[in-house]
Amino acid sequence: MPRISRKSSFHKYLTPDPTSARVIRVAIADLAELIEISNGSYTESGFSKLSYSVVKAQLRPYIDEFFATFNESVPVEPNDSAGFSSCIAAEQLERCLVFDAFRSPMGLAQELKFMKERDFLTGVGVFALTSKFGFGAESKMFNLIKITEYNLESMRNLSLRLMVAIVQPDDCWQIALGNIKVSSVGRKSSASVIFALFDPAVLLSAFLSNKDLRTVEHESIPVFVSLMGDMSN
Repeated sequence: MPRISRKSSFHKYLTPDPTSARVIRVAIADLAELIEISNGSYTESGFSKLSYSVVKAQLRPYIDEFFATFNESVPVEPNDSAGFSSCIAAEQLERCLVFDAFRSPMGLAQELKFMKERDFLTGVGVFALTSKFGFGAESKMFNLIKITEYNLESMRNLSLRLMVAIVQPDDCWQIALGNIKVSSVGRKSSASVIFALFDPAVLLSAFLSNKDLRTVEHESIPVFVSLMGDMSN
């Protein structure tokens, strides 16, 4: 993927802070558990299981030296009931590294990076947005733009597909899906995404019945980002 930069933004890309991170265990959830998760309030554990179950077939392993080192710096959580909190332990387990990607005046974005053995898995960028103020139409768009910019700026994000949980203060939530499209006209380059926001239970039902998501009830949020950089590769 070519190096891509945005022209301007609220924040500059910063490498994540290990003190904001933790490692949680994930596994393919069975149907009953997926239904329970999609119908319930948002939890980090539930979203990690649901997202991993849905996108696992699209993931592929890759070596990420930065996050391998980063992961070793993740502090141990003493109340971790699974008995581990870093990639050093239980290497055979599928795990998820969760960390703060960025903060804005309107909320916190966390990234979820899945791992298996010593490899990280890529193919879909998975994020969660939370805010004590809640999300309306404008703040949803604002933060989805920031996630798009962050994903393009980070040389460690190798996917143009995004899945984002948008979590309200009462833990009601939606799932936003989008595909980043990068285009170039002359010397001007841009990225655009039409995010489709679904109720988690509606989205899960659509996945299980192999429905065309364009025919499923959803909210659309288009975003546009101006870019600069080498777009030739």
